Amino acid sequence: MNAAVLTLVIAAVPAFVASVVEWVEAFTIALAVGNTRGLAVATVGPLDATSLLVILAGVCLTGWIAVHILALIAPQGARVAARNI
Repeated sequence: MNAAVLTLVIAAVPAFVASVVEWVEAFTIALAVGNTRGLAVATVGPLDATSLLVILAGVCLTGWIAVHILALIAPQGARVAARNI
């Protein structure tokens, strides 16, 4: 195994496991809130957080993603981005 691949594995596996642990913790909290206050209240927070994460990732990554890849996702937006380059 290449040293770079080994370094990536050593860094990525613990990070992935830690993120899974955090996800389980957040899911448990959402279930507890859903059990006590109702599922409608418990789903608002995670949905808001997910939508904010998607928006922030979209804003941060649009400068790094090539325009032809954006065209697969949103053709109209890719034309606008291509005009602004």
